[in-house]
Amino acid sequence: MRKKKVLMVLVSLILPFVLGVQLAMADTSNSAQTCLRGLLYLNNGCSTVDYMSIDYTPLMNDKAESFLKEIKARQLNVVTAESLTSGMIISTIVNIPLYGSYTYGGFSTYDSDAKRKMLGVKKGDVYTETTARQMAAGALKNSRAMVSIAVTGNAGPVDKNKLDDLGVVNAAVSIRTISESQDSDIHEQPIVFNTRHRRMALCDGDGLPMTEVVCQQYRSEAEADPKGYVSAPTLSMTRKLIRQNVVIDALELAQQHLQNFVCTSDGDNVTCKTLDSMCQEPYDGRYIRYGEPTWVIKEHIERCPVGMAKGRGNRKQGRRNRN
Repeated sequence: MRKKKVLMVLVSLILPFVLGVQLAMADTSNSAQTCLRGLLYLNNGCSTVDYMSIDYTPLMNDKAESFLKEIKARQLNVVTAESLTSGMIISTIVNIPLYGSYTYGGFSTYDSDAKRKMLGVKKGDVYTETTARQMAAGALKNSRAMVSIAVTGNAGPVDKNKLDDLGVVNAAVSIRTISESQDSDIHEQPIVFNTRHRRMALCDGDGLPMTEVVCQQYRSEAEADPKGYVSAPTLSMTRKLIRQNVVIDALELAQQHLQNFVCTSDGDNVTCKTLDSMCQEPYDGRYIRYGEPTWVIKEHIERCPVGMAKGRGNRKQGRRNRN
């Protein structure tokens, strides 16, 4: 009995201390809440990180559907060039039913060499605005899509001395146009682009609330560890939410950029006077019985001189309105 009393006294003394340490760690100057290693601040307390407890998929799907409605209204198609998301944007797009004709495909270019071989990226540092623009341009050059979405950035892990790089992402959206915009910077390509860029600091003001919470926890754990390592649950959750946040923001950027291109419809034709067309390929017509090329591609192709860049004077202006 005496031992039990001693144990209860010790618990009563130690427990407030442990809770005090935890609460002290959660009290930061900017009101961001952090917890002990491997825990996450949720519902006004620190709890074990559950990978499935936080998920942005419904919001991702909503953004994808809104974007696809803009694509359909203009009868265009989209290709993605993805680094840190590695296919998550295009997979979100294809999850939305009834928009298959407007989806061209995607380049998953996680390795820097993939960006160079598949997309023609020539920038040394791949975590830059220039790289995002080159990825978007390369995706159009190496496809027959009218719109491209490109993202490159860092979802972790990051070096302890570069924690500010966590969640920094560059996104670019390019559209084939008949004249270069002020920000067209890929001059060697045989096509011109109108590109919109956004740099996102998803851990520092640009991210969704829970993205910033997990980023704060990541940084707290990294700063406390001699080598900058964080717990596996924290790393996994941080990478997941940053990537999902990128999908949401990139699709929103693409939708906003599309809205700059006003197309008109008379019921039978959709006319987008400022948009470019694409060259026919040698195999066009060979696979008609298999439904190739898809009707969206057909509506935007023209005969082009073999081995030469397209002339700028022959553009399709009217396109059939299909629903």
